Amino acid sequence: MMNPLVSNPVAVDETLAVNPLGKEKFIKIYPNPTADIFTVECSRAGSASPVQIDIYSMEGKHIASTLMSGGSKQQFSLSGMPMGLYMIHARSANQTEIAKIVKY
Repeated sequence: MMNPLVSNPVAVDETLAVNPLGKEKFIKIYPNPTADIFTVECSRAGSASPVQIDIYSMEGKHIASTLMSGGSKQQFSLSGMPMGLYMIHARSANQTEIAKIVKY
């Protein structure tokens, strides 16, 4: 028997994430979650604009920072840091991105 409140079933979009501004993500973080070492990869190969990477704890404590160029990779360590969620803030001249990493 059909539910009288639902006359036209609606298809469900199974998209897990939406980039509201339509901009491509310019950093990749892996492995996530991590036990200690993780890599930040700047995917804008050939970009003239450097990318500032800052890592923060959820309490706002600054953990590390570096300046990267497009197409480069940098490894970071959360050794000595407690398990939990950390924020990675990436800024270039014309784009900002915030990502999360979990330490287990």
